[in-house]
Amino acid sequence: MKRLLPLLAFLLLLDLSASNYGQLMKQGAAAAKKKDHAQALQKYAEAYSAAGNTDEKYKSLDEQARCLVAMKKTDQLKKLLEPELRKAEYSAPQKQHLLLRLASPFVWSKNYQYGLDKLNLALSIDGGVGINSVLYFSLCHHAALIYFHKKKEYEPVILLMEPLTQATEYDVNRITVFTMLANAYTQLGRKEDAARNYRQAIKIGKKMKKDTSKLEQLLNSLSE
Repeated sequence: MKRLLPLLAFLLLLDLSASNYGQLMKQGAAAAKKKDHAQALQKYAEAYSAAGNTDEKYKSLDEQARCLVAMKKTDQLKKLLEPELRKAEYSAPQKQHLLLRLASPFVWSKNYQYGLDKLNLALSIDGGVGINSVLYFSLCHHAALIYFHKKKEYEPVILLMEPLTQATEYDVNRITVFTMLANAYTQLGRKEDAARNYRQAIKIGKKMKKDTSKLEQLLNSLSE
């Protein structure tokens, strides 16, 4: 019996920790719903400390990052995620998702190169998500936005988007893919390729009953 007591005490602590983790995550979610991001951040940080495994750590960490993005505290975001991303315990898809969280606030900032470096790092991780996943699309899309709007480099946009024309299963994402390709080809003076991609974006848009008038204007402008 004496030998069992330490084991029973340990199991009790695990149960209490798991219960505490769940309660803290719920409290964080409730605060976030009220847009009290500071309170949510505190609760998610406490949940991280109470986490019993890597998946729980990851979920609480992701929510902390979400709060910091909402609060526009990019310096704290970097301090939170950069050390965690150096740890070996997270899976490749988890690291990719955290890198997207880290990069997203920098896409439209003066420090866009930092964001691009993180996105390219995420895309280079072995064993990551497949090309059909929403996460992969998001990584490529964010990187393409930086290349197009910030760096004014259009070939990388094509390299990122072209494989997704067949890969992505979501029509709304495919509209974005074909539109970005068309815009990039237009900038490079490749009007036939631009027109082909605008037509694909319009076709999918009409199928989804979306307003395609702006895309049609861009298509028509190619023949002016």
